[in-house]
Amino acid sequence: MTLANAIARMERVLIDHGKATANLRADTDYDAWWSARKAVDKMSTDALTSAGAAVTSDWRGAAIRLAGVRSTSTCGLRGAMTNWLRLARDRHARQQLEDFGKAD
Repeated sequence: MTLANAIARMERVLIDHGKATANLRADTDYDAWWSARKAVDKMSTDALTSAGAAVTSDWRGAAIRLAGVRSTSTCGLRGAMTNWLRLARDRHARQQLEDFGKAD
């Protein structure tokens, strides 16, 4: 998978994750919130692993490796996905600049 394709996939997974968790509240029914959040994290993990990502997530946080980019977050899977996307966009922009410089 190219970096550009991986970025597009991560953007889609983040959008889906955000929609699925938008109305979840821990202060009204913690058990229901926890179950729903775990289900959404599993959905996102499955989507990423089907794209070739290595995903780990536990009580210490989460880590993602996809298309040569690795990210971590102590805030959980959503934080790791957001961090991965930022790092991947930066790397992709650098690659485009390098390729542009080689074209001369």
